[in-house]
Amino acid sequence: MIFLTQTLKTMIKVDFDIEALLSAIKVMINDLLDDRFKNVSNDQILSAKEVQEMLGISHVTLSKHVKNQLIPEHRLGGGRYFKQTEIMEALGKVKRYKTK
Repeated sequence: MIFLTQTLKTMIKVDFDIEALLSAIKVMINDLLDDRFKNVSNDQILSAKEVQEMLGISHVTLSKHVKNQLIPEHRLGGGRYFKQTEIMEALGKVKRYKTK
């Protein structure tokens, strides 16, 4: 993480390359997610959009399921993330959804 911070400072002082900056930001976000979910063994982390596509539901429907505690969510930096195993467990409770 320190290396990335130094890299970002160098890029800002020197010739600014937006693609390199975006790449560095993606690496930092992945590092944060890895730290947050390091106790998850072999469990895929899904974004809200991936869950919506997997279940064939809208953003509003996903939000209702989260609010009604049918689907657990994990928040990090303003983002919403879901564990695939928890989604599958929730599907076992609500049988009307079929995964793709």
